[in-house]
Amino acid sequence: TLVCNVNGDTPINVRWMRGGKIQLTPASNYRLTMKQDVTPDGVTAELQISSTESADTGAYFCQASNLFGKDQQLVQLLVQEPPESPSDLKTVMVSSRTANIQWHHQSGEVTRFIVQYKEGDGVWQQLELSGQLRGALLENLKPA
Repeated sequence: TLVCNVNGDTPINVRWMRGGKIQLTPASNYRLTMKQDVTPDGVTAELQISSTESADTGAYFCQASNLFGKDQQLVQLLVQEPPESPSDLKTVMVSSRTANIQWHHQSGEVTRFIVQYKEGDGVWQQLELSGQLRGALLENLKPA
């Protein structure tokens, strides 16, 4: 929820803009809800965006006007999402007791990777690796 507190004489008209150009309305985007409450000093306006996604990141402007003038305030929204899963997972080298795997990852900051594997009907094993790595060596495997 983005909040804009406006001080001034009522009636006060508040509009929300995206990037300073696109006026936002619930009719233009079903995920938007707008609320405006009168306060002793003016109004409090709220813009709620449900189910935010990274594409919602950007500059939002609260534009307020009354009979005496107009003003605007910038609200910067940053939506952070979990990074995407690694892609192109492949085994690059296999021996009787080891397997070397590699993957690619391109979006978002990753602090760690968790590699899970199991042999046949065995118990799941787990390796925690630095987010900087793009591969792992699975060791102590049983020969097929």
